[in-house]
Amino acid sequence: IMGCYGKDRVKKFTEIVAGAVLAGELSLAAAISSLDWVSSHEQYGRNR
Repeated sequence: IMGCYGKDRVKKFTEIVAGAVLAGELSLAAAISSLDWVSSHEQYGRNR
């Protein structure tokens, strides 16, 4: 994945994974704090 295969590429791979996870966490936190998360769940019928 993205030139991360091999013994000496572990740090590069972990940086990519950590960046993706951090972006997801930031997006989720922003949606929750702006109440967007709740409204989208209600809109799509996931409020059960």
